[in-house]
Amino acid sequence: MNRAQVEQLAQQRREQAEVKAQREPRLTGPPDDEHYWLTVPQAAEVAGVTRQAMHVRLKRDRLPYEISDGRR
Repeated sequence: MNRAQVEQLAQQRREQAEVKAQREPRLTGPPDDEHYWLTVPQAAEVAGVTRQAMHVRLKRDRLPYEISDGRR
């Protein structure tokens, strides 16, 4: 990559970070009592993946989640 490409990539990432920062914050605790909520270890077991793999999916917003006590 040349310098111009690197600077363009850096600009794109800054813009993506700004969009992500403008999203509404997630609520703490389950948002409703209508659904059954799982912890990360429980969800990983149901999905048949490791806890680490489940955290990756959550971090990339591949699955819906809520933060409870500062944890996913």
